[in-house]
Amino acid sequence: MKKILLTAFATLLAVALNAQVSVWDGSYEPFDTIHAGTEDDPILIENAAQFASLQRHTRPFKNFKLMTDIDLNNIDWYPIGYSSVTYLPFHGCFDGNGHTIYHLTTTLFSCVESGCIKNLTIRDSDIVVQYGVNVFAGIANWVPLIENCHNYGNVILYYDEGDNSLSWDMGGIVGCCGTIRKCSNHGKLMVIAESRINNLTIGGIAGNAGIVEESYNEGEISIDSEIHHLCCIGGICGQLFNKAQYCYNTTDLSVACDESYAGGIVGSIYLIGQDSVSITSCYNYGNIEAENVGGIIAKTDYEVTLDVDNCYYLNTISSDNDYGTPKSEDEMKSEDFVSLLNTDEEMFFMDTYGYLNDGYPILKWQHESHVGVDETDWNGKVEVYPNPTDGILTINGDNLQTIEVVNILGQTVLKTSGETGEVTVDLENRPSGIYLLKLTDAKGGKQTVKIVVKH
Repeated sequence: MKKILLTAFATLLAVALNAQVSVWDGSYEPFDTIHAGTEDDPILIENAAQFASLQRHTRPFKNFKLMTDIDLNNIDWYPIGYSSVTYLPFHGCFDGNGHTIYHLTTTLFSCVESGCIKNLTIRDSDIVVQYGVNVFAGIANWVPLIENCHNYGNVILYYDEGDNSLSWDMGGIVGCCGTIRKCSNHGKLMVIAESRINNLTIGGIAGNAGIVEESYNEGEISIDSEIHHLCCIGGICGQLFNKAQYCYNTTDLSVACDESYAGGIVGSIYLIGQDSVSITSCYNYGNIEAENVGGIIAKTDYEVTLDVDNCYYLNTISSDNDYGTPKSEDEMKSEDFVSLLNTDEEMFFMDTYGYLNDGYPILKWQHESHVGVDETDWNGKVEVYPNPTDGILTINGDNLQTIEVVNILGQTVLKTSGETGEVTVDLENRPSGIYLLKLTDAKGGKQTVKIVVKH
């Protein structure tokens, strides 16, 4: 048996990955003029200074693609498309290309009047929002479309400007959005304000949204001041004006304010002339503390058709209305419950090992990204052990061609060539979590194995 220790390789790869993070020094650099900015030929953002120059882009409409991770270095950030004083919204579609923004101090984008934000992650950030705008969030204030975006930073509303009668919308991903899909929030949402705020709307994913699909929240929402009036809080969406489907909330909602409404999925409905609002195939198992509690939706006294279908909440929650069906923990962790959620199409999967959602159902894109197994004409025998591992993983196989380890964001953290025999992979310096081990043999056969690192 030939053993290959990949520690040195992993160290070199870590250096290479760190080199791919562009650290902002507060400067600005023009982005390229080589590319047309069309959907097929986007402008490439190569470094942090070019990314900062997006603050100055308004028109014409352009497509941008991020080519590196960005560390904003906790330097004061001016939101892209900031539109409070002068109306200068961002016109364009920004593709994060699977990259991550670190150390963000305030909202990344403000107003995106046309276009989209997609494929972007925020990490290691305390996002303090104190600009004089009435919508804000972790990634953006107003956007027509947000897709495949994920926030791991805390979002904090700090307000000390006297009484304000405006509606304030806040979300882990976006304050106000037309359509948002395949997004997740993992950061805590907090309100720190010494002055009264009226009509405060907060959602784990979106403060105010038209359509929310295939998204989940596991970031706690907390408002501990009674000076604010009319707080509508939702695990997914604070206010909904069209539909929410295939969503779930896992964490606690705690609201203390004058007239508070908190729903496991939706806080309230935003009326803009529509005849109906629907919430379909969603579930919540987070605890709720508020004056008015809804296992699925809290504020329901509207003259509009409210269609809540195939939605469920944990039976320990005392809901003030009949929207949604209570279920026990055992019921919600069963295969029958997954089948129950999947009425029209397969959108939920079992969290078989309990590592992604404590055994509760996960979304299809989580399953495909994190725990999928792809076997294509594998021509040899392979063993991978121990799994879970504390960091040292052994692969025993015939005719191994390549070995690749991918994290849950789809980033390759280790890659090497393989051969017949025993291969030792060192992941001791990698964070605990779910990884995919992608193997290729000499004849092109492929096999993907989920591995769990637990330190």
